Amino acid sequence: MFFFEAIDCISKPNSSSVTLVGEADRKMLKAAIKHSSGEDQVRHRIIPTEVLQTWVEKLEGMTDEIAEILKEEKEEKHVIISFQFRIFQLTPS
Repeated sequence: MFFFEAIDCISKPNSSSVTLVGEADRKMLKAAIKHSSGEDQVRHRIIPTEVLQTWVEKLEGMTDEIAEILKEEKEEKHVIISFQFRIFQLTPS
């Protein structure tokens, strides 16, 4: 049996992040909830296995698209670094 919880960490108005925690990390989850301040609300929800499986299938169907996006981002990063390097080389010392 798998156990997953979604943790919503709200640090700014109208924004949140979600972290999935499995059975092995339940102690970490409890510590995060215990040490969260009023400013950073932490809420947790148990996600049914069927719902999780649906999302796994959706993400698996997007594998090629995700790989293409990651490749494009890596190429863009190399272009930016190359450009910055050339600017640095042209700057008089």
